[in-house]
Amino acid sequence: MNKIISLYKFIRDKRFSTIAGTLVYFFLMCITPLIMLTTLIFGKFDLQILLSSNLLSGAASFLVYLKEQADVASKSAGIILIATSLYSCTSFFYHLRKSGEIIYDFDRRREGGIILRIKSLLYVLCIMIVIILTISVSLFGKNLLSKFITKAVSSAIIFIVLTAFCFFISLALNVFASPIKSKIKSYISGSLLTTLLWIIVASLFNVYLSLANPNKLYGAIAVLFIFLLWCYAMMCSFVIGIIINSSLISKNKKKNR
Repeated sequence: MNKIISLYKFIRDKRFSTIAGTLVYFFLMCITPLIMLTTLIFGKFDLQILLSSNLLSGAASFLVYLKEQADVASKSAGIILIATSLYSCTSFFYHLRKSGEIIYDFDRRREGGIILRIKSLLYVLCIMIVIILTISVSLFGKNLLSKFITKAVSSAIIFIVLTAFCFFISLALNVFASPIKSKIKSYISGSLLTTLLWIIVASLFNVYLSLANPNKLYGAIAVLFIFLLWCYAMMCSFVIGIIINSSLISKNKKKNR
């Protein structure tokens, strides 16, 4: 119990909730342009295979709305819209690294803004490719598996694939957030913890949505409220993973000295 309490105090002292709130703000600035740019580059794609996962149940309705608006916007996208969209997408990754510097207590000279923006842009492109590949593999696998196995088994396999996708995203973001160069395996523990917390949070959201009736309380903005609450809970889980990785990496560096 003492270890759990000390761990909680350590995570609390790292201001995980404040950092998570900041990242949610920039994530909201990123998600719509990201969907629009992905549609513009790869053409129309179906998000339903991702949204069918329990992991995204809290965000499903709002993401469907964003996808519909992104489809319309991508048809008339000009150079200025594309440029501003790219900048909005990179803002999340830019502030993710800055948040990582706070969590890791990184006091050395920071990377220049332009270099960090370029790295952020490369990460945006990689995330787009991973999203499209995950959707394509999941759709192909679902159609193929449905011919040979039961629907329940097929859904379980798809859930495993999407969970692996979440772990990969968590790992990639953990690596980007870290201002300290370290081996990939150094970030696995925190990324696994984040993925586990995402599953737990998503499960609790399913229970909440099945028992509560947000529409009665929040009316027309219920979808937006649920999405914001889901984002904040998920981002807190992600920041906790970064904090755990920062602690483990710091301990390993002290041992190697």
